[in-house]
Amino acid sequence: MVDFIAIVTSVAASTGLKELLKFLKGDKSDLQKAYDKAFADTVAWYEKEYGDEYGSKNNRFFDYEPAVEQMSKLTLLRPEPDIDLISKIPLAEDKTAPPEVVRAFVTKLRQEMGHIRECEAVLVEREKFLLLRGIKEDTANLSEIKNGIDELVDLKKKELGVDKTTRTIKPDATPIDWQKLEHVFREEYRLDRLDYGHLATTKEQLEHKLELEKVYVDLQVKDRSLDRLMLSAQIKQLTPEQKKNLPLLLQRFEELISLEREKNDRIFLAEKEADETKARPIARQILAECNVVNLRDVDVILRDMMKTNGMQRQQLFSILAALSSWAFVPKPLASIPGKDRFHLFIGDAGGGKSTVCRYIALKCFDDLHLQHPRELLKFGVTEAPPLPLYLRLEDLAGSLDEHKSAMDGLLACAEEFWRHEENHVFSAGQLLYVLKNQPVWLFLDGVDEIADKEQRKKIARLVNELSSAEEFPELRITVTSRPAAITDELLSDFNIPYYYILPLEEEQIDEFALKYFSANLINQIEGQAKKQAAELIDSLKNVPAAKRLASNPLLLTVIAVLHYMEGKLPHYRAELYEKCIEQLMAQKATTRGRLKTGKISFKFPRNAGDPLINWNHNQIIDMLRDLAFYAHQRAEDEAFLTSDLLLQRMRQSDLVPPAKQSSAELEDTAHAFLDECDRLIGLLAFRGGHYVFVHRTFQEYLAAHWLSLQRETVQEEQLDNMLRNPSHWREVIRLFFNRLGKANAA
Repeated sequence: MVDFIAIVTSVAASTGLKELLKFLKGDKSDLQKAYDKAFADTVAWYEKEYGDEYGSKNNRFFDYEPAVEQMSKLTLLRPEPDIDLISKIPLAEDKTAPPEVVRAFVTKLRQEMGHIRECEAVLVEREKFLLLRGIKEDTANLSEIKNGIDELVDLKKKELGVDKTTRTIKPDATPIDWQKLEHVFREEYRLDRLDYGHLATTKEQLEHKLELEKVYVDLQVKDRSLDRLMLSAQIKQLTPEQKKNLPLLLQRFEELISLEREKNDRIFLAEKEADETKARPIARQILAECNVVNLRDVDVILRDMMKTNGMQRQQLFSILAALSSWAFVPKPLASIPGKDRFHLFIGDAGGGKSTVCRYIALKCFDDLHLQHPRELLKFGVTEAPPLPLYLRLEDLAGSLDEHKSAMDGLLACAEEFWRHEENHVFSAGQLLYVLKNQPVWLFLDGVDEIADKEQRKKIARLVNELSSAEEFPELRITVTSRPAAITDELLSDFNIPYYYILPLEEEQIDEFALKYFSANLINQIEGQAKKQAAELIDSLKNVPAAKRLASNPLLLTVIAVLHYMEGKLPHYRAELYEKCIEQLMAQKATTRGRLKTGKISFKFPRNAGDPLINWNHNQIIDMLRDLAFYAHQRAEDEAFLTSDLLLQRMRQSDLVPPAKQSSAELEDTAHAFLDECDRLIGLLAFRGGHYVFVHRTFQEYLAAHWLSLQRETVQEEQLDNMLRNPSHWREVIRLFFNRLGKANAA
């Protein structure tokens, strides 16, 4: 639904109420002229920027009907043009416009439209407005429209499902038995009794090991200080747009820098001592890019920076890394709740998001027994301990669909989620009463687990309403998500502070190792835990790629368990990587948070009786191996996993029946597969606007695994090709022979 209040405010501020009245009466003539001008200005910008680089004049991609049709979607506010479709339009001399160029054009057009699109949104919804007020279209006057705005606000609240007048659930003052809730919570997540001596086969079991107080390691998050960046750019004050967009753009730069760093760390060694004279124009350009309503695509920004400053990619990235380090401030995650009662934590699969939520919930129960904060003091809670309420957002999304009021959906979901032996621990009415009258800490875990983008927005708006409602004065909310689900628009809908969870540092890894073995070896001779922890740390130092994996809490736990069982890490690195991948792929959970089989599947369309694709666990791995190898064949941007490349590989794979390889839906299937590999499997991540393997090591290992499964003639041919660029293929070749060595040893 359109944000009515923002539209009315923007239009009224930009054009005045008389023009708003004109729009509401349906006069589109001036609006169409404005659109035509925005498009013409964008074309003029394109001619200056790209010229004849992609098709001659009158033969550009935007001269063709499919592109015009796609870009007309911008007039509808929410829908977005299909960039891939436009980029495939054949131009003269068999040229096509690259996706990044099309995306730059669309971004520029969106910026040129500005509040024009908001006016159009009013037009789209004008019938609903006039119907609400009972106003005849040809007799609407300024007074009626002014009076109708208040009812327009009420309509918006009702459609969002957060207006308290639409609730059907009434408060029930019967106290919640929090000790019973604690019992069910501990039973559900088994926080206090686990056998450390067995390698777990589920994500949940691995995370539980982290949740035990004896091995929990404090995480850190990323905060920002922009003072030095402003000093470098020689500006004294940021605009509201810069304050909003700078952290977003810096985050995108950092995600791309981390990918470059995995390839060649040496170019970043002197990043904090970057030449000020070279850094200043880049800092100014960054601030200029952020002084807009909507950021441009990060790839386009980087290309413009290289062109403007006459720099190569690596040189620019080195300076960007320095500027980013100036603005980067690590903070203990535990310090955030005391500063921001409502906050969003963003992190990769296995990065500790769910662990943090359940660990804090456990500390809440501990302090409820004491009737005063002790464990929670480190999280900034100094008043009465709150009642913790943990919910998986995948369940909440389904509940919202069943209730007109989003608040009713939240209450009903909590009632259903926390039950014991088919009996509810509390009712929705009891929870509503507690929310109004007692401290409550609500944990909403996994925005990314909601597949539908509109449902994500609905939950974001609900959180926004709860955070600003005076009705719940002692409420705290922690929300979590993987990066792939986070968009600029969604962050705006949440309207709460957000923080990216940082990978574990070397000291935290050492601390975890000691705690882990101390918890396991409680009956061993003194010093044995320290000895085994030191051996694990030494093993990690000898395998740098494994050390990078260990920065992820989930994978560090896998590595620690393997070392505990065998007394050392696997002799063959390939075996270690394979175990880590197995654990990341064992994450698809049921509604109650437990695994069905430890195996995953992929079906598309999801609810079709005769799906286009219906892959089992092994077939998914086969496709990822193939994708990893052919992605790595590219000399540049080999880490980026595009839907075009996947579509190409699917059409050449025997995993897709020949009769279905030409299906128009196969492109949608490729998009859905990449999304699912991030959202549900955790093997991919969304960084810098692209899907990539969550660790470069996994791409190299899967590429090597693919090669090891080919016929000997294919292996020889591919190895000959690899040796023409040995630095690029070095790790893949090593892992290929590593796998062969393991197979021969077996």
